[in-house]
Amino acid sequence: MKNLRAKLFFVASISIWMVFVTACTDYEPPHQYVSDGVRAYFDYQIGSYWVMKDSATGVLDSFYVNNYYDDNQSSSEIINMTVVTASNVSIGMDVRFTGVSLHFTNSTVTVGVGYDIAINFPFWFGVHNPDKGQYEMLFYPKKIISGIVRDSVYVACCNSSNPYNMYNDTVYFNRMNGLLRLKFNNSVYKQDWVIQRQNINR
Repeated sequence: MKNLRAKLFFVASISIWMVFVTACTDYEPPHQYVSDGVRAYFDYQIGSYWVMKDSATGVLDSFYVNNYYDDNQSSSEIINMTVVTASNVSIGMDVRFTGVSLHFTNSTVTVGVGYDIAINFPFWFGVHNPDKGQYEMLFYPKKIISGIVRDSVYVACCNSSNPYNMYNDTVYFNRMNGLLRLKFNNSVYKQDWVIQRQNINR
């Protein structure tokens, strides 16, 4: 009987010890890389550019990537990009494994637009964040942009009627051409940039 108790005590002690050992082990979450699907649409490296025309004024401008940083050392990979133009339009992009956020700023004004368009991947359709404005994603198998039929076009719309931060902006993009149209109607811009030609480095 004493032998059985000693054996049970030994087994229980080992079991409790194993629980403490495994509980104290550092847990390292899985690394979240930017998915190939997100990269296919939004990985624009330095040397990428889009020549666009403002349909309101007829002005041509070149949107180009002047900053690209891929942080793949942290637990969640993030690619940061800045797309700028000669007229000081600046679009910041944060690309993550779930999608991309686009931030709109203007280096010539002190008041910016305090929002971004978040595009989830796989592309999620519908409206969300109704308290902060509406965001909607649309899809067109074919859409005519600047007189050319473009295939598989996604359209991200973001708008708000908040009197302190009104905006109604739309971004058109697809896999082959990247950015196709940037329609701004906010406190900083009243522009409608439409693609003429592009060169994308991935």
